Amino acid sequence: METLPEGINIICISREEPPARFARIRANGALRVMDAEQIRFTFDEARSMMHTKGFEGLSDIIVQSLHERTGGWAAGLMLMLERVRLTGVDTMTSSSITVKEVFDYFSQELFGKIDPEMREFLLKTSFMPKMTVQMAKGLTGMAHSGNLLARLYQRNYFIRRDIQQQPFYEYHPLFREFLMSRVEDLMTYYYLKDQFVRAMEVCVRLKGILAGILGIKPSLKTEAIR
Repeated sequence: METLPEGINIICISREEPPARFARIRANGALRVMDAEQIRFTFDEARSMMHTKGFEGLSDIIVQSLHERTGGWAAGLMLMLERVRLTGVDTMTSSSITVKEVFDYFSQELFGKIDPEMREFLLKTSFMPKMTVQMAKGLTGMAHSGNLLARLYQRNYFIRRDIQQQPFYEYHPLFREFLMSRVEDLMTYYYLKDQFVRAMEVCVRLKGILAGILGIKPSLKTEAIR
Protein backbone atom coordinates (compact mmCIF):
# COMPACT_ATOMS: atom_id res chain seq x y z
CA MET A 1 0.00 0.00 0.00
CA GLU A 2 2.91 2.36 0.67
CA THR A 3 4.01 2.12 -2.98
CA LEU A 4 0.64 2.98 -4.53
CA PRO A 5 0.79 5.75 -7.18
CA GLU A 6 -0.82 9.03 -6.19
CA GLY A 7 -4.56 9.09 -6.89
CA ILE A 8 -4.99 5.32 -6.64
CA ASN A 9 -7.15 4.00 -3.79
CA ILE A 10 -7.78 0.45 -2.61
CA ILE A 11 -10.99 -0.67 -0.89
CA CYS A 12 -10.66 -3.76 1.30
CA ILE A 13 -13.69 -5.49 2.82
CA SER A 14 -13.31 -7.57 5.96
CA ARG A 15 -15.26 -8.59 9.04
CA GLU A 16 -12.24 -7.95 11.24
CA GLU A 17 -10.02 -5.02 12.19
CA PRO A 18 -6.82 -4.47 10.14
CA PRO A 19 -3.88 -6.52 11.49
CA ALA A 20 -1.24 -4.89 13.68
CA ARG A 21 1.24 -4.50 10.82
CA PHE A 22 -1.01 -1.80 9.35
CA ALA A 23 -0.81 0.34 12.50
CA ARG A 24 1.80 2.76 11.11
CA ILE A 25 0.02 3.58 7.86
CA ARG A 26 -3.22 3.84 9.78
CA ALA A 27 -1.61 6.34 12.16
CA ASN A 28 -0.27 8.30 9.16
CA GLY A 29 -3.78 8.66 7.76
CA ALA A 30 -3.01 6.49 4.73
CA LEU A 31 -5.53 3.90 5.90
CA ARG A 32 -9.05 4.71 7.00
CA VAL A 33 -11.33 2.19 8.63
CA MET A 34 -15.13 2.38 8.40
CA ASP A 35 -17.05 0.15 10.78
CA ALA A 36 -20.50 -1.39 10.41
CA GLU A 37 -22.25 1.59 11.98
CA GLN A 38 -20.70 3.99 9.49
CA ILE A 39 -21.74 2.02 6.40
CA ARG A 40 -25.24 1.29 7.67
CA PHE A 41 -27.90 2.91 5.45
CA THR A 42 -30.16 5.55 6.92
CA PHE A 43 -33.84 5.51 5.94
CA ASP A 44 -33.28 8.21 3.30
CA GLU A 45 -30.25 6.39 1.89
CA ALA A 46 -32.20 3.13 1.73
CA ARG A 47 -35.09 4.81 -0.07
CA SER A 48 -32.70 6.48 -2.52
CA MET A 49 -31.02 3.14 -3.25
CA MET A 50 -34.38 1.46 -3.83
CA HIS A 51 -35.39 4.16 -6.29
CA THR A 52 -32.06 3.78 -8.09
CA LYS A 53 -32.74 0.03 -8.41
CA GLY A 54 -36.15 0.64 -9.96
CA PHE A 55 -38.39 0.34 -6.90
CA GLU A 56 -39.95 3.80 -7.07
CA GLY A 57 -43.39 2.27 -6.43
CA LEU A 58 -42.60 1.17 -2.90
CA SER A 59 -44.51 3.13 -0.26
CA ASP A 60 -42.70 4.73 2.63
CA ILE A 61 -44.34 2.14 4.90
CA ILE A 62 -42.70 -0.73 2.99
CA VAL A 63 -39.38 1.13 2.79
CA GLN A 64 -39.53 1.71 6.54
CA SER A 65 -40.33 -1.96 7.16
CA LEU A 66 -37.44 -3.12 5.00
CA HIS A 67 -35.08 -0.65 6.62
CA GLU A 68 -36.08 -1.67 10.15
CA ARG A 69 -35.86 -5.42 9.47
CA THR A 70 -32.42 -5.13 7.89
CA GLY A 71 -31.13 -2.45 10.23
CA GLY A 72 -29.76 -0.59 7.22
CA TRP A 73 -27.65 -3.59 6.18
CA ALA A 74 -27.03 -3.04 2.46
CA ALA A 75 -26.74 -6.68 1.38
CA GLY A 76 -29.86 -7.56 3.37
CA LEU A 77 -31.78 -4.76 1.68
CA MET A 78 -30.74 -6.03 -1.76
CA LEU A 79 -31.72 -9.62 -0.93
CA MET A 80 -35.11 -8.56 0.39
CA LEU A 81 -35.68 -6.34 -2.63
CA GLU A 82 -35.23 -9.42 -4.81
CA ARG A 83 -38.05 -11.01 -2.86
CA VAL A 84 -40.16 -7.92 -3.45
CA ARG A 85 -39.38 -8.13 -7.16
CA LEU A 86 -40.54 -11.75 -7.28
CA THR A 87 -43.72 -11.32 -5.24
CA GLY A 88 -44.78 -7.86 -6.35
CA VAL A 89 -45.59 -4.81 -4.26
CA ASP A 90 -49.33 -4.39 -4.68
CA THR A 91 -50.24 -6.79 -1.87
CA MET A 92 -47.10 -6.27 0.20
CA THR A 93 -47.49 -5.48 3.87
CA SER A 94 -44.90 -4.80 6.50
CA SER A 95 -45.07 -8.41 7.77
CA SER A 96 -45.46 -10.35 4.51
CA ILE A 97 -41.94 -9.96 3.13
CA THR A 98 -40.26 -13.35 3.39
CA VAL A 99 -36.56 -13.68 4.04
CA LYS A 100 -35.51 -16.95 2.35
CA GLU A 101 -32.65 -15.31 0.47
CA VAL A 102 -31.38 -13.65 3.63
CA PHE A 103 -31.53 -16.95 5.53
CA ASP A 104 -29.61 -18.64 2.70
CA TYR A 105 -26.95 -15.94 3.00
CA PHE A 106 -26.60 -16.46 6.76
CA SER A 107 -26.43 -20.22 6.30
CA GLN A 108 -23.74 -20.17 3.61
CA GLU A 109 -21.64 -17.17 4.63
CA LEU A 110 -21.71 -17.46 8.42
CA PHE A 111 -23.36 -20.42 10.09
CA GLY A 112 -21.79 -23.02 7.84
CA LYS A 113 -18.27 -21.63 8.31
CA ILE A 114 -18.00 -21.51 12.10
CA ASP A 115 -16.96 -24.27 14.48
CA PRO A 116 -19.54 -26.50 16.24
CA GLU A 117 -19.02 -24.82 19.60
CA MET A 118 -19.85 -21.39 18.20
CA ARG A 119 -22.89 -22.77 16.39
CA GLU A 120 -24.16 -24.25 19.65
CA PHE A 121 -23.53 -20.94 21.43
CA LEU A 122 -25.45 -18.99 18.77
CA LEU A 123 -28.44 -21.33 18.88
CA LYS A 124 -28.67 -21.33 22.68
CA THR A 125 -28.30 -17.56 23.06
CA SER A 126 -30.81 -16.78 20.30
CA PHE A 127 -33.54 -17.22 22.91
CA MET A 128 -32.53 -13.84 24.33
CA PRO A 129 -33.30 -10.61 22.45
CA LYS A 130 -30.58 -8.94 24.55
CA MET A 131 -28.04 -10.44 26.87
CA THR A 132 -25.17 -9.73 29.20
CA VAL A 133 -22.20 -12.06 29.51
CA GLN A 134 -23.76 -13.50 32.67
CA MET A 135 -27.01 -14.22 30.83
CA ALA A 136 -25.10 -15.99 28.07
CA LYS A 137 -23.28 -18.11 30.67
CA GLY A 138 -26.59 -19.05 32.28
CA LEU A 139 -28.13 -20.04 28.96
CA THR A 140 -25.22 -22.00 27.55
CA GLY A 141 -23.32 -23.27 30.57
CA MET A 142 -20.14 -22.07 28.84
CA ALA A 143 -17.78 -20.33 31.25
CA HIS A 144 -16.01 -18.56 28.39
CA SER A 145 -19.20 -16.99 27.00
CA GLY A 146 -17.64 -13.54 27.33
CA ASN A 147 -14.83 -14.54 24.98
CA LEU A 148 -17.31 -15.97 22.46
CA LEU A 149 -19.43 -12.81 22.50
CA ALA A 150 -16.29 -10.69 22.09
CA ARG A 151 -15.23 -12.80 19.08
CA LEU A 152 -18.63 -12.40 17.46
CA TYR A 153 -18.56 -8.65 18.03
CA GLN A 154 -14.97 -8.18 16.82
CA ARG A 155 -15.73 -10.12 13.65
CA ASN A 156 -18.96 -8.21 12.98
CA TYR A 157 -21.10 -11.35 13.09
CA PHE A 158 -24.38 -9.43 13.13
CA ILE A 159 -24.22 -8.54 16.79
CA ARG A 160 -24.12 -5.12 18.39
CA ARG A 161 -22.87 -4.10 21.82
CA ASP A 162 -24.59 -1.47 23.91
CA ILE A 163 -22.12 0.03 26.37
CA GLN A 164 -23.94 0.76 29.61
CA GLN A 165 -23.01 0.10 33.22
CA GLN A 166 -22.91 -3.54 32.14
CA PRO A 167 -22.63 -4.12 28.36
CA PHE A 168 -25.55 -5.72 26.57
CA TYR A 169 -25.21 -7.68 23.34
CA GLU A 170 -27.97 -7.93 20.75
CA TYR A 171 -28.15 -9.96 17.55
CA HIS A 172 -29.31 -8.33 14.32
CA PRO A 173 -33.09 -8.94 14.14
CA LEU A 174 -32.84 -10.94 10.91
CA PHE A 175 -29.90 -12.96 12.19
CA ARG A 176 -31.78 -13.83 15.38
CA GLU A 177 -34.81 -14.77 13.29
CA PHE A 178 -32.56 -17.06 11.25
CA LEU A 179 -31.07 -18.63 14.39
CA MET A 180 -34.52 -19.28 15.85
CA SER A 181 -35.56 -20.98 12.62
CA ARG A 182 -32.51 -23.25 12.91
CA VAL A 183 -33.37 -24.01 16.52
CA GLU A 184 -36.86 -25.10 15.49
CA ASP A 185 -35.49 -27.20 12.62
CA LEU A 186 -32.66 -28.88 14.52
CA MET A 187 -33.84 -29.23 18.11
CA THR A 188 -36.45 -31.47 19.70
CA TYR A 189 -39.52 -30.27 21.58
CA TYR A 190 -37.95 -31.25 24.89
CA TYR A 191 -34.75 -29.35 24.15
CA LEU A 192 -36.75 -26.27 23.21
CA LYS A 193 -38.85 -26.52 26.35
CA ASP A 194 -35.76 -26.89 28.53
CA GLN A 195 -34.00 -23.96 26.85
CA PHE A 196 -37.07 -21.75 27.06
CA VAL A 197 -37.46 -22.44 30.78
CA ARG A 198 -33.74 -21.82 31.29
CA ALA A 199 -34.06 -18.49 29.48
CA MET A 200 -36.88 -17.42 31.78
CA GLU A 201 -34.92 -18.47 34.85
CA VAL A 202 -31.88 -16.51 33.69
CA CYS A 203 -34.00 -13.42 33.12
CA VAL A 204 -35.61 -13.66 36.55
CA ARG A 205 -32.30 -14.29 38.27
CA LEU A 206 -30.46 -11.50 36.47
CA LYS A 207 -33.40 -9.09 36.13
CA GLY A 208 -33.61 -9.36 32.34
CA ILE A 209 -36.61 -8.45 30.22
CA LEU A 210 -39.07 -11.35 30.35
CA ALA A 211 -41.37 -9.88 27.73
CA GLY A 212 -38.56 -10.01 25.20
CA ILE A 213 -38.25 -13.77 25.50
CA LEU A 214 -41.88 -14.16 24.49
CA GLY A 215 -40.95 -12.64 21.12
CA ILE A 216 -39.85 -16.08 19.85
CA LYS A 217 -41.37 -16.63 16.41
CA PRO A 218 -44.50 -18.80 16.79
CA SER A 219 -44.53 -22.36 15.47
CA LEU A 220 -46.02 -25.67 16.48
CA LYS A 221 -43.06 -26.29 18.74
CA THR A 222 -42.79 -22.90 20.39
CA GLU A 223 -46.56 -22.52 20.75
CA ALA A 224 -46.59 -25.78 22.68
CA ILE A 225 -43.88 -24.50 24.97
CA ARG A 226 -45.87 -21.39 25.80
